[in-house]
This record gives sequence, C-alpha cells and structure tokens, in this order.
Amino acid sequence: MANEDENNIDPHEHLESAPFVGKEFITEDDAKRFYNIFAYRRGFSIRKGGHYISSKKEKATMVRFVCSNEGFAKKSDNQRTPQKDKPHTRTGCKARLKIRLQDGIWSVSVFEDDHNHPLITSPAKKRGLRSHKDMSPKERQYIKDMHAQNIEHAKIHQFLGARHGGTKNLIFKKKDVSNQIAAENRRFVGVDVEATLVYFKKKKEEDSEFYYDVEVDED
Repeated sequence: MANEDENNIDPHEHLESAPFVGKEFITEDDAKRFYNIFAYRRGFSIRKGGHYISSKKEKATMVRFVCSNEGFAKKSDNQRTPQKDKPHTRTGCKARLKIRLQDGIWSVSVFEDDHNHPLITSPAKKRGLRSHKDMSPKERQYIKDMHAQNIEHAKIHQFLGARHGGTKNLIFKKKDVSNQIAAENRRFVGVDVEATLVYFKKKKEEDSEFYYDVEVDED
C-alpha cells in the first residue's frame, strides 16, 4: 500500500515519471494532468500557454503548457486604483510541454524542464500553487457518486489514488475529499425543503382543507 505521507516522497522520483518527446496521451486533459503531477513533484505550477486550431479540422491540434513563471508581468497604467506592491512571479521561465494531435492521439513534441527560479520543496506550499489547488471535474464526480453509495472518505481517497498509481500521485489529501463532500452537501441545502413546499402548494390547490405551516431559522 502506498505511503500517504507526502513528506516521504523521494525528491528525485519526478525523474522517473518525467514527460519525454513521443509520449502519447488519449486526451488533452490526460496530458495536462500528467504534466501537472510532474510539476507538483518537481515544485512548480503550470498553466496553458496557448494552442493552435487547424482551419481544416476546426479544432486544436497543438497545445502548449508552460511553467506559471513563463513570460513577464505587465505594468499597469491605471493610476486611479493604486495596488499594494507584490513580488513579480513571472521570471521568463522557459520550462514547457508541447503536445500535438496526430491520428487521434496526442503526443509530446517538445519538453523543456530548465527553470530560472527556485522550485518549491514543501508539500504544504506546493498545494498552495495555483494549478495544484483543485481537483478535476471527473474526480469530483467520482467523489460524489461514491459518497452517494456511503463509501468512506478514506476509501474514496484510496480509490482515486489507485487510478493514478498511488495516493502519492494525487495533488489532494483525504481532508480535501471530505471538504469536497461537505461543499456538495452545502450546495443542496434547502433543495429538499423547496421541493416539499412546491408539493404542499400543489396539494393546497387540489384540496382547500389541506393545511401546512413553515417555521424558519437563521439558515
């Protein structure tokens, strides 16, 4: 069973799972996730740097993912709303991953991993990087479906980890699974009540002697 303590991850393990020219993916999202997992282990954040849309196929045939430090920050000319001084995170970093679509398969055409800035080593700080803060819509759906089957949070986390070669490959912890379930539950607060009230109103229209009353609290 994989060790769930992220502090025990081998700092050189990213070398064994690094992208390489010619590596293939079924979808663009698969490539992005793979690169993002690599970036998490390596200690940087990624973003989509651009894409090329074929005029013949009318869809993207090239996508470029870059280090979040790629490029340089633009100076604001707006003097009406002065902003607090913030450190510039754009350093012109050239690290990137470029994939191309050919015969229905995405493959890596360019991979550069030279960074001109310090990489993050603390797991807590890594999770604070923009591309590592969230889970994918597919993972959210898995959590929702499995929770509906009364599967424990820890087992949901283990299942998602197994799909990616171990929980060490997940960019979120068991606590994040619990938080996602709590957020989903909050989203439905009041929905059942509203449906009940609609039903009562309909019953009232059908039966003049039908009576109901509602008492609300602060929520």
